[in-house]
Amino acid sequence: MVGGASILLILFSLIGGGGGNHLLDYASSGPYWKTKGVAVSVQSMTAKLKTSDTEDISELIKELGSPDGQVRAAAAKKIVQLGEVVLPQLEKAADIPDPEVAASIKTLIADISAASKVHAVRRLMAIRTLGELKKPEALAALRPLIDAKEMFVAEYTARSIAQIEGKPAPPVGATAEQRQGDVWLMTADCRLVAQVAPGFAPVAVDELIEKIPAAAIGNPNKDQIKTDLTKAVLTVAEMIGDVRIDSITFGSSADFGPNAGFAAAIIRG
Repeated sequence: MVGGASILLILFSLIGGGGGNHLLDYASSGPYWKTKGVAVSVQSMTAKLKTSDTEDISELIKELGSPDGQVRAAAAKKIVQLGEVVLPQLEKAADIPDPEVAASIKTLIADISAASKVHAVRRLMAIRTLGELKKPEALAALRPLIDAKEMFVAEYTARSIAQIEGKPAPPVGATAEQRQGDVWLMTADCRLVAQVAPGFAPVAVDELIEKIPAAAIGNPNKDQIKTDLTKAVLTVAEMIGDVRIDSITFGSSADFGPNAGFAAAIIRG
């Protein structure tokens, strides 16, 4: 088991090595799918890309107010199984006059929203893994997603298609003009300004870990390192979703100290 301090050291080493600017860029796909009990193949990954069609749940919402507890429980279970596609309908019905039904709807919204983060992470990891497999037969499943509106789906898809076709990944992130604009947002009395922009064409996290000397992290078992790092990243990602950091701009006054001065940071992502 790799300790918390070692995980941070590894993560900083990966960022410095161009590991990418997405949180999920630091999760290894092999250990991820192993923990989910999924054997990696083009077929299993494309199965994870399918989404449920929107379904009218007005009758199920009515059943949440049934005097029969079994009917209420069955309706709630069916709604949860439909997933995030029904959230707009639930949110619209959340102000229903019946306080007990309204409370049930709000609970369902919270449960589905939490589960949707896990589902979104799984979908992004499936798209990424298809790119890593570099199998041309995956292109048919990926191309319809290139215009997807869900967060990061189109970006991951474009990256994976480029991997399969042997092309450079499309540039993503803040432009030079945007980063320069962040510098100018610092106050005039800043005396130190620095900016970090993570790499936009990430190297596979497994490849980067292999390059880190085992002595530097106190653990010669690099497979365990990949597993522990993936677990640490996913603990965060499955709670908040994926995150992309395009640039971080720091500034401080000349007299910065415990009792004086100031520091500021602008995070673009």
